Amino acid sequence: QECADWLRALPHRHKVVCAGNHDLCLDPDFYAEHWREWHDHHQDPRVALAMLNQVCTYVVDAVVELEGLQVYVSPQQPRQPKKRPPMAFGKARGQPLKEVWRCLPAHVEVLIT
Repeated sequence: QECADWLRALPHRHKVVCAGNHDLCLDPDFYAEHWREWHDHHQDPRVALAMLNQVCTYVVDAVVELEGLQVYVSPQQPRQPKKRPPMAFGKARGQPLKEVWRCLPAHVEVLIT
């Protein structure tokens, strides 16, 4: 809620949000498996997404057009080494991560990761 309130207060015309590896509940599949490692109580990813979608353009692995610009947004990143706890949006290095980036459209003018 604090993040949504902060975003709502910003005066910017466009607010594009890309999740990061600490935005655990925004990666629903990851969160379903790992939430107990990070949180004392379960946070509903649907509630978090609903709050974000009210105050910004939240994008995952997709293109959004803003003021005529093609903007591609992806939170995907290399998975943390095994000695560290797993994080949201982590993909195995090598082929799995290459497959994610192979989907990047050629016509993109702005890339947000």
